[in-house]
Amino acid sequence: MSIAPTHRALEAGAGAGTTGRLTAQLDLLTPSESQLSPRLTDLVVDALGVAVAGRGQPVSVAAASIVGSSRTLWDRAWLHGVQMHALDFDDTHEASLCHTAVALLPGLLAAALERSLPATRLLQAHLFGVRVVDFLAPLGPRFNEMGLHSTGLVGTLAAAAASSWLLDGDPGVSAAAMEFAALTASGLGAAFGTDAKPIQAARTTEAGLRAALLAGAGVGPPHGAALGPRGLVALWLGEEVIDTLPWETMAPEAVSQVALKPYPSCFLTHSTIDAILWIRDQLGIRDVADVALVEVVAHPVAIALADKTALRTATDAKFSLRYCAREALLRGVPVVGSFADHVWREVMADREGWSRWVDRVEVRADRDLPRVGARVVLRTVDGRTCAREVMAPHGSAADPLTATEVDDKFRANCAGAMSDAQVEAALAGVRGLAGVADLGDLTVFCELLPQVEQPTP
Repeated sequence: MSIAPTHRALEAGAGAGTTGRLTAQLDLLTPSESQLSPRLTDLVVDALGVAVAGRGQPVSVAAASIVGSSRTLWDRAWLHGVQMHALDFDDTHEASLCHTAVALLPGLLAAALERSLPATRLLQAHLFGVRVVDFLAPLGPRFNEMGLHSTGLVGTLAAAAASSWLLDGDPGVSAAAMEFAALTASGLGAAFGTDAKPIQAARTTEAGLRAALLAGAGVGPPHGAALGPRGLVALWLGEEVIDTLPWETMAPEAVSQVALKPYPSCFLTHSTIDAILWIRDQLGIRDVADVALVEVVAHPVAIALADKTALRTATDAKFSLRYCAREALLRGVPVVGSFADHVWREVMADREGWSRWVDRVEVRADRDLPRVGARVVLRTVDGRTCAREVMAPHGSAADPLTATEVDDKFRANCAGAMSDAQVEAALAGVRGLAGVADLGDLTVFCELLPQVEQPTP
């Protein structure tokens, strides 16, 4: 599919009212090339690596068979998004709890490659999208507490704005794209721990790209559908919530608020994992039989989303504070294999043992804690006690992964799918992305992006 080289402008007067206010805000969030930072490249490196690692997951294989030989931009973006989120190892914007990579990058990459755009344009659009997420951040946890999925709603709106800006560069058209995206933005917390979650998360980038193409083609948007008095946000959260957004701010620190995960589980489990790893070393314990009691105090949102005890699948384990604590205690730093199907089955096969562990771990809520924080106290059967408070887990904005750690994570994620030489060449290509004048000439994406089946002659 080819994108039309130009987009029709919105009709005169289309910027009035709610859409006009949104347009003015997006204009403030529009980045310049000078504002691109190495940290933004870290986000791209991380996202591409986790997508490669996710290719072999059953949900990714199923998605690839559904896409088949389709070459439409939105199908390719959706498939890439499924792969990127298949392991739940992709980034999390802390304040919004939105996965920015899966919402933004697949659609941006598909469109930028189709248009042979310069890499700086791609990076600016990605930065713009992250800033939109940051602007909408107060909505995310409120959606999650209602049983909705912040990525599905916040992410879809941001994806539409970013994709539109990439293609058109006009904040007014981006606002119209967000209005279109509000019609299809959706997502339920019920998907957490199931194969439906990557399907749902990838829908954000697909829906955002479609909305951008509609707005760019000059189709009239439903004004106010995103942030108007009868729009998506007002109907779910109340009209008064709209004025609590940080209007007339520029979100200059948005990128630094995106956490890159060191562990392939829900980010809300990471403080508990960090605490258990520290206690494990302090007490020198490696066996759950040595544990008399574990107390975990976490934010109510973390408990609502990540305290599963009835684990129906290995994916459920990624949303279980108790499972993650057990793995960290027994095996140390959790890796992709910690949540492999055979490992989960081994744990669940000993039903009495799992039940005893669940009963030994007490989880309590404290709304005064940061959403990503935790306090953990462990008491051993021989009477020793050790406590650890982690307000900002490793990988968070307050304790970010270094560029070296991001590169090492990329290597580990790509190792099973590519040779060492291919991995190093791909990493060098992405690290040098900013200097590429035509993304269509960058052969590294042949290795990192999903390849569609060729139609049978």
